[in-house]
Amino acid sequence: LYHQPIVDIATGRVSGFESLMRWQRADGKVLGPGAFISIAEDTGIICDLGIWALRDALDQLRTWIDDGVVEPTTTISVNVSPRQIADPNFASLVRGVLDECGVPAHLLWIEMTESMMLEEPELAQSTLREIRAMGVRLALDDFGTGFSSLSLLQNFPIQRIKIDRAFVQGIADNTNDRSLVRTIIAMAHSMGLDLVAEGVETVEQLQSLRELGCNKAQG
Repeated sequence: LYHQPIVDIATGRVSGFESLMRWQRADGKVLGPGAFISIAEDTGIICDLGIWALRDALDQLRTWIDDGVVEPTTTISVNVSPRQIADPNFASLVRGVLDECGVPAHLLWIEMTESMMLEEPELAQSTLREIRAMGVRLALDDFGTGFSSLSLLQNFPIQRIKIDRAFVQGIADNTNDRSLVRTIIAMAHSMGLDLVAEGVETVEQLQSLRELGCNKAQG
């Protein structure tokens, strides 16, 4: 797992991490998820990989908190796949891993994409409500790249939206990107949602997000 920091823009402090899966091959080459996640989905091994990632991420967070590396309020975010959401035992698996690792449920963010919730909406709603009831928080990843973002915010128990990096890259010098991000931020604030901008890699991008009132930056 590669742990990417999520920073509170107002204070500059790390408030959490997203745990991203990487494949380090025997020859030392490191592959991103685009090279293997679809294969893992097709073969069904994604469920085992997903639980491994959840356990490893929570173990790491517990270690960092116990060692005083991060604040006790620091969160960890883990992506889940459509196959995991379709598993009727997924919520109980999440509960078991939280208990095993000794991490409070509210420190875990589960991240999902729009397509995942659209494939099996009724099953997804049931599973996500069960997860939310135990205190785990839910984030909608890659917000703005699909066709049903607004309806998903109405129908699913989402607490955070993540602005896709495609809109963040040009925020400092592209008027359209800046206007779109401003609209997303205003909507999130009006709905009481937490907000994270992804793919923040320059001081100019960070300054633009601060000016627009974005809560957090990841990159």
